[in-house]
Amino acid sequence: NTNITYYYDLVPDAPEEYGNVVVDYQDKKGNTIAPRVVDTPDSKVGTNYDTTDHKPTRITTADGKVYRIDTKATQGQESGKIVKGTTRVVYVYDEVLGDVTVHYKDEDGKVIKGPEKDTTGAPINTVYDTRDHAYKTITTKDGRTYEIVPEKTQGLEQGRVVEGNTDVTYIYKQVFGDVVVHYVDTEGNVIAEDKEDTKGASLNAKYDTTDNKPATITTKDGRT
Repeated sequence: NTNITYYYDLVPDAPEEYGNVVVDYQDKKGNTIAPRVVDTPDSKVGTNYDTTDHKPTRITTADGKVYRIDTKATQGQESGKIVKGTTRVVYVYDEVLGDVTVHYKDEDGKVIKGPEKDTTGAPINTVYDTRDHAYKTITTKDGRTYEIVPEKTQGLEQGRVVEGNTDVTYIYKQVFGDVVVHYVDTEGNVIAEDKEDTKGASLNAKYDTTDNKPATITTKDGRT
């Protein structure tokens, strides 16, 4: 019998590999809006992970700005298996903005002037004040004049911007005027009763008192 013997060295096990998963939060410009979160600390390669439990739909920053997630802009794989090194998932957010619009109506709800933008595309919680748009009087194209009725204002004149549009409506009443004709002698004595030439007319409306301008007046005591 012939014997042949092979000798072997013991090969040590290959070292285990590890990786982790981190989540970052950014706006559309790439600015960080919240601290990084470690979703999965160092774990063996092949371990399952899922970052959706670290996926808020809204984030409010320390300065009061509000952001809303854009799910279509997410960077990286939200779930999968750990690979060697660091896996990074980035959730991307739009800043939530709001407008403030001022409207002008009469007491019947009719628009007397086009709306004005007090605030456009402002961050949520921005302070606004529409009082600089509260005109004391408004004259329409047809010459009618209106004056504001402060106690009927609709909406908050001062506040903080919210998502979407905030409406503030100022209510006005039309201003009317009368024309009264008086009759006195050269010494200022009344010699005839007053006459109402025009009553409740719109401001700037034309008037003419010459039809109430008699050439002579005879008083009750017979004086002419």
